[in-house]
Amino acid sequence: MESGRKGIKVEGEPGKADKKPIKDDRKAIIIKYVSENGFITNKQAREMLGLADSTTKRILKEMVMEGKLLIEGERKARKYLLKE
Repeated sequence: MESGRKGIKVEGEPGKADKKPIKDDRKAIIIKYVSENGFITNKQAREMLGLADSTTKRILKEMVMEGKLLIEGERKARKYLLKE
């Protein structure tokens, strides 16, 4: 018999189906922050959400592709603003 966790769902552990609401919540937090403060940086989003740099970049990039945010600036000076 194979040991390991493949195919076993542990109670209280999020599965793939549970990830979309979490991502949507994170995006809503970013939108609220930008609407109140004018912009957000990757660093601000990362610290606020408690996520890794790569995860934060991916979420912000998705939001740009979805037409929710605009990019201003390059590299470390990059800011994300609400698309009007």
